[in-house]
Formats: sequence, structure tokens, C-alpha cells
Amino acid sequence: NQSITYEDIDPVVFKQVLLAASIPEDFADFLISILDFFKAGYVSEVNNTVESLLGRPAIKLQQHIEEERESWKAV
Repeated sequence: NQSITYEDIDPVVFKQVLLAASIPEDFADFLISILDFFKAGYVSEVNNTVESLLGRPAIKLQQHIEEERESWKAV
């Protein structure tokens, strides 16, 4: 078990990094706006969307990785 820590990224610094990576400015601004939604907690709700779309219960990421380990090696 590993813990995940959150590190707040200054939007100005993040934009500079994106622009330095040749990301168009309008798309960089879009990505920053998405991060604002994450920071505000708009995506923190747990719901049954995955189950509804797949027609089966959701699984943990670790389970998916273990089940698909061989397909990841091909990438």
C-alpha cells in the first residue's frame, strides 16, 4: 500500500511548463481550467457511472493492472 499525496501546482508555473512543451496557449488554459474543477472537488463524488456504462461493477485500478499486465508490456 502506497499513499498518494496532493501537491498544489501554481497555475502560472504549470502554464509555463505547458507552453515550453509546445502546448498551444488556448489548450494550456483549458487544461488549467480542468484542474480548477478538480481542486474545487467537482469530481470527488463517487457514483455508479462506470458500472452503468460497462454493465458490471467497477474494479480497482490495481486489479485492472494485474489483469492486463501482459497487454501493458506490449505498449
